[in-house]
Amino acid sequence: MHVSVYALFALATAALPKCALAQGTVRHTGVFGDLHYVEAAGDVVGTEVIVSRTKTGYRVIYQEGVGEPGPVDTVAANMKGDSLFFTLPPGGISKTPRSFRGLVTATGLHGHLSGDANDLDLPRRARSARSP
Repeated sequence: MHVSVYALFALATAALPKCALAQGTVRHTGVFGDLHYVEAAGDVVGTEVIVSRTKTGYRVIYQEGVGEPGPVDTVAANMKGDSLFFTLPPGGISKTPRSFRGLVTATGLHGHLSGDANDLDLPRRARSARSP
Protein backbone atom coordinates (compact mmCIF):
# COMPACT_ATOMS: atom_id res chain seq x y z
CA MET A 1 0.00 0.00 0.00
CA HIS A 2 1.40 3.35 -1.03
CA VAL A 3 0.53 6.41 1.12
CA SER A 4 1.34 9.80 -0.34
CA VAL A 5 3.16 12.45 1.65
CA TYR A 6 0.10 14.70 1.29
CA ALA A 7 -2.23 12.09 2.78
CA LEU A 8 0.15 11.56 5.70
CA PHE A 9 0.37 15.33 6.25
CA ALA A 10 -3.43 15.66 6.18
CA LEU A 11 -3.81 12.88 8.75
CA ALA A 12 -1.22 14.44 11.05
CA THR A 13 -2.81 17.88 10.74
CA ALA A 14 -6.28 16.54 11.52
CA ALA A 15 -4.95 14.93 14.71
CA LEU A 16 -3.27 18.10 16.02
CA PRO A 17 -6.30 19.80 17.59
CA LYS A 18 -7.20 16.64 19.50
CA CYS A 19 -3.66 16.36 20.83
CA ALA A 20 -3.58 20.03 21.81
CA LEU A 21 -6.85 19.67 23.75
CA ALA A 22 -5.58 16.58 25.51
CA GLN A 23 -2.55 18.52 26.75
CA GLY A 24 -4.68 21.08 28.60
CA THR A 25 -5.08 24.43 26.91
CA VAL A 26 -7.31 26.02 29.56
CA ARG A 27 -6.73 29.75 30.04
CA HIS A 28 -6.04 30.19 33.77
CA THR A 29 -6.70 33.93 33.94
CA GLY A 30 -10.09 35.59 33.74
CA VAL A 31 -13.21 36.67 35.58
CA PHE A 32 -15.32 34.02 37.29
CA GLY A 33 -18.47 34.75 39.23
CA ASP A 34 -22.12 34.95 39.97
CA LEU A 35 -22.06 38.25 41.91
CA HIS A 36 -25.24 40.15 41.02
CA TYR A 37 -27.80 42.67 42.22
CA VAL A 38 -31.26 41.43 43.21
CA GLU A 39 -33.52 44.37 42.44
CA ALA A 40 -36.59 43.07 44.31
CA ALA A 41 -34.63 42.74 47.56
CA GLY A 42 -32.08 45.49 46.97
CA ASP A 43 -29.31 42.99 47.77
CA VAL A 44 -25.96 42.11 46.22
CA VAL A 45 -25.31 38.37 46.41
CA GLY A 46 -22.80 35.90 45.04
CA THR A 47 -19.06 35.60 44.58
CA GLU A 48 -16.53 36.97 42.10
CA VAL A 49 -12.95 35.79 41.57
CA ILE A 50 -10.61 37.53 39.13
CA VAL A 51 -7.41 35.61 38.37
CA SER A 52 -4.50 37.50 36.82
CA ARG A 53 -0.88 36.72 36.11
CA THR A 54 1.96 39.05 37.10
CA LYS A 55 5.74 38.93 36.85
CA THR A 56 5.85 37.26 40.26
CA GLY A 57 3.04 34.72 39.73
CA TYR A 58 -0.72 34.63 39.96
CA ARG A 59 -2.94 37.06 41.90
CA VAL A 60 -6.61 36.79 42.84
CA ILE A 61 -9.11 39.57 43.48
CA TYR A 62 -11.94 38.12 45.57
CA GLN A 63 -15.29 39.59 46.57
CA GLU A 64 -18.51 38.13 47.85
CA GLY A 65 -21.87 39.65 48.64
CA VAL A 66 -24.31 38.53 51.29
CA GLY A 67 -26.96 41.24 51.10
CA GLU A 68 -24.34 43.89 50.46
CA PRO A 69 -20.95 43.79 48.74
CA GLY A 70 -18.24 42.53 51.07
CA PRO A 71 -14.66 43.78 51.17
CA VAL A 72 -12.38 43.17 48.19
CA ASP A 73 -9.35 41.00 48.94
CA THR A 74 -6.29 40.83 46.69
CA VAL A 75 -4.04 37.86 47.45
CA ALA A 76 -1.26 35.76 45.92
CA ALA A 77 -2.36 32.50 44.31
CA ASN A 78 -0.71 29.30 43.09
CA MET A 79 -1.51 27.33 39.96
CA LYS A 80 -0.55 23.66 39.68
CA GLY A 81 -1.72 22.39 36.33
CA ASP A 82 -5.30 23.64 36.13
CA SER A 83 -5.72 23.73 39.93
CA LEU A 84 -5.94 27.09 41.72
CA PHE A 85 -5.01 27.65 45.38
CA PHE A 86 -5.24 30.81 47.47
CA THR A 87 -5.90 31.91 51.07
CA LEU A 88 -8.08 34.83 52.09
CA PRO A 89 -7.07 36.81 55.18
CA PRO A 90 -9.37 37.09 58.22
CA GLY A 91 -11.79 39.99 58.27
CA GLY A 92 -14.86 41.00 56.36
CA ILE A 93 -17.33 38.13 56.18
CA SER A 94 -15.06 35.61 57.96
CA LYS A 95 -13.04 36.25 61.11
CA THR A 96 -10.59 33.44 60.26
CA PRO A 97 -8.40 32.79 57.18
CA ARG A 98 -10.13 30.74 54.47
CA SER A 99 -8.33 28.58 51.91
CA PHE A 100 -9.61 27.95 48.40
CA ARG A 101 -8.82 24.84 46.32
CA GLY A 102 -10.34 24.61 42.89
CA LEU A 103 -10.12 23.74 39.24
CA VAL A 104 -10.08 26.23 36.35
CA THR A 105 -11.91 24.97 33.28
CA ALA A 106 -12.79 26.48 29.93
CA THR A 107 -16.24 27.37 31.27
CA GLY A 108 -15.63 28.27 34.90
CA LEU A 109 -13.98 27.90 38.28
CA HIS A 110 -15.09 25.02 40.49
CA GLY A 111 -13.85 24.45 44.02
CA HIS A 112 -14.25 24.79 47.76
CA LEU A 113 -13.56 27.65 50.16
CA SER A 114 -12.91 26.41 53.70
CA GLY A 115 -15.58 27.46 56.16
CA ASP A 116 -18.32 27.40 53.51
CA ALA A 117 -20.86 24.59 53.44
CA ASN A 118 -21.29 24.69 49.66
CA ASP A 119 -18.77 24.37 46.84
CA LEU A 120 -18.29 27.30 44.48
CA ASP A 121 -19.28 26.78 40.85
CA LEU A 122 -18.52 30.10 39.17
CA PRO A 123 -19.04 30.60 35.44
CA ARG A 124 -16.43 32.38 33.33
CA ARG A 125 -17.55 35.93 32.54
CA ALA A 126 -16.53 38.46 29.91
CA ARG A 127 -16.21 41.22 32.52
CA SER A 128 -16.53 41.96 36.21
CA ALA A 129 -19.94 42.47 37.78
CA ARG A 130 -18.43 45.62 39.29
CA SER A 131 -17.83 47.12 35.83
CA PRO A 132 -20.27 49.82 34.73
